[in-house]
Amino acid sequence: MLLDTTLREGEQSFGTYLSMTDRERILRGLAAVGVPEAEVGWAGRDDLADMLALSARVA
Repeated sequence: MLLDTTLREGEQSFGTYLSMTDRERILRGLAAVGVPEAEVGWAGRDDLADMLALSARVA
């Protein structure tokens, strides 16, 4: 199984900011190539609920 952490680990990198549009494009790309699981955020993040809703729509 392939697990992608771009939207969790990648955004924790210094100076990195992904808009919701960027995140959606990444999720759709991952889904298009068959990645079955993506980590999309972390607890305490302000927009985690929005990211989870986006993930459910893409899935």
